[in-house]
Amino acid sequence: EGLAGLADRSSRPHRMPRRTTVEATAAIVAARRAHHAGPVRLAAILGLAASTIGAVLTRAGMPRLAEVDRLTGELLRGRRHSD
Repeated sequence: EGLAGLADRSSRPHRMPRRTTVEATAAIVAARRAHHAGPVRLAAILGLAASTIGAVLTRAGMPRLAEVDRLTGELLRGRRHSD
């Protein structure tokens, strides 16, 4: 490639054949809203790996259960957890 071969290139993959499908992502987010459960419990319900569910929830911008009110599902802003 000559001098062009010395230039920096992105290490980002060109494709991701094993990426979680759009349908599976939608099912995970819907299950989270319906069951108000964490990745481990959702893994038992959906039959997927808990790590996959955790990654999908993070990518979807879903807050952690500790940051959400149990009854209303609203974010707890300005509230601090006691240690």
